[in-house]
Amino acid sequence: MQTLVDRLPLESGLTIVEAPTGSGKTEAALAYAWRLINAGLADSIVFALPTQATANAMLERIERLSTLLFDEHPNVLLAHGSARFNKAFAALKHAALDGYEKEDGWVQCSEWLAESRKRVFLGQIGVCTVDQALISVLPVRHRFVRGFGLGRGVLIVDEVHAYDAYMYGLLEEVLRKQHESGGSAILLSATLPERLRRQLYAAWGAALEQQGDNAPYPLTTWTAGGATTPFELESDQLPDDITVKVEPIRFPEMMPDEAMLSRVVAAAEAGAQVAIVCNLVNTAQGLTRTLRAMTSLPVDLFHARYCYCHRREKELDVIERFGPKGKRKTGRILVATQVVEQSLDVDFDWLITQLCPVDLLFQRMGRLHRHVRPSRPPGFETPRCTVLLPEGDDYGLHGLIYANTRVLWRTATKLLSAPEGKIVFPDAYRTWIEPVYTEEAWGDEPEAVEKGYEKFKIEIEEIQRYKARYMVDTAANPFADTDENVMAVTRDGEMNLTVVPFCPSSQGKMLMDGTILELQDEYGRLECLALNSVGVPKSWRHNFETSDEGRCWLEMEQDGEGYRGISKGVTFRYHKDMGLEKEK
Repeated sequence: MQTLVDRLPLESGLTIVEAPTGSGKTEAALAYAWRLINAGLADSIVFALPTQATANAMLERIERLSTLLFDEHPNVLLAHGSARFNKAFAALKHAALDGYEKEDGWVQCSEWLAESRKRVFLGQIGVCTVDQALISVLPVRHRFVRGFGLGRGVLIVDEVHAYDAYMYGLLEEVLRKQHESGGSAILLSATLPERLRRQLYAAWGAALEQQGDNAPYPLTTWTAGGATTPFELESDQLPDDITVKVEPIRFPEMMPDEAMLSRVVAAAEAGAQVAIVCNLVNTAQGLTRTLRAMTSLPVDLFHARYCYCHRREKELDVIERFGPKGKRKTGRILVATQVVEQSLDVDFDWLITQLCPVDLLFQRMGRLHRHVRPSRPPGFETPRCTVLLPEGDDYGLHGLIYANTRVLWRTATKLLSAPEGKIVFPDAYRTWIEPVYTEEAWGDEPEAVEKGYEKFKIEIEEIQRYKARYMVDTAANPFADTDENVMAVTRDGEMNLTVVPFCPSSQGKMLMDGTILELQDEYGRLECLALNSVGVPKSWRHNFETSDEGRCWLEMEQDGEGYRGISKGVTFRYHKDMGLEKEK
């Protein structure tokens, strides 16, 4: 994709880059953004990602490129709710100031920019979660700072397929504002359905010709508004075919049985790096315990339901063990949730995953054989993915996570009919994703699936887009720019309940990292709360007393190496390895 950069117009516009995972979309976007800046069409770059984990990972990549894009000491800033605890960002801030006197204007400017996440848009390169960009069109105090910063720069949004209808409604408004201000935007995805591509271009005032699965892939399209211009790769630049062996197996509630888990253990003991991706946190926690009882090999766990101080440790461990520099002399197993499917540079020999929408399934498959290695364990010379399907068409709790059950059913149907049990990329990015997401009925969908889809369209998709429009247009008093408010207004309540586990002591509340909240000054308390808060589903709200400033307190007591507490008759446990658990 980077070979197209010099062919793209030197004019402000919207660019969408579609290419396989790991193919260098990030570097292509940065190179094009640099050309726009060099031509005087922008002053800065803002890189927005779906999660804190992906933003943290991107920071280190951007740091290595920053001095190539700007002068010797560029402002590289990180913005999300926990950015101030990121050690790489702290080290970067200090390194940028080496050789300057404290009174130097550069030092004072750099410190001022780094003090606030809303100022990330005023630096030269900002890395943030997408929430920080969406806030620029919502009723939050000082949103004009973000809006001004975005308008003078190039907005790059990675993994643009990864958002729900509510967030798409907000993102489309961001694109409209960016177009009105004369700015530019670059959107990146490996798995973007055409209907979403059309929505995004419509927000820029452009029309996209309907091609369905006949559209070229990889593909870059550009518009200044009105018509769109496609840019295809030359034949000698097209990616080689990659074949993934797929093994769809039906299990009750998509849960692997003992025989399946024994296969996982045997593969790891033979040297394979195996990942199991679950749709639900409690499923991942339970499988981890089961596997640890079956083998002496390391079984790692990674999900989102940790205090931030422990989640960051987990994230770094996963990248260290399964990333480019990971030691692979012995086999290892990772049990994870969706946190591994976006932008994390990790590599596995075998992937076992519960059924999910086809575009997200392909993202998960993108963690297979991601790095070039001299050899793979016997039996895993070709990427292999086992997909756990339900026994019937009842998706249970998985249908709450992925409410478009028609997409789930179609994905499962495609898997079961895959020729010779194989998926061939990059062809599959069009020939699988477009038919699964087409509005046209296949004609053989079960009645329950069709009814579920109609309910999804009306009760979820349309309502979410209405909520997004209402939030953009509301004249309500602006919200304070706090972590809780940012998440509440940008994620439509997803994971919007913040729980703070603590143990009472003679000095005050002892948090999960051992600090006493009452012994901290006002700023220190905010730091401690951010480090020791856990995000949980909003459905847990009835298990806690009335929240305090958007937080719910969970009193616990020491229980071995972890903690145990009871709230409204429900038992909760917390351990830095397993995270927060709610017992049934």
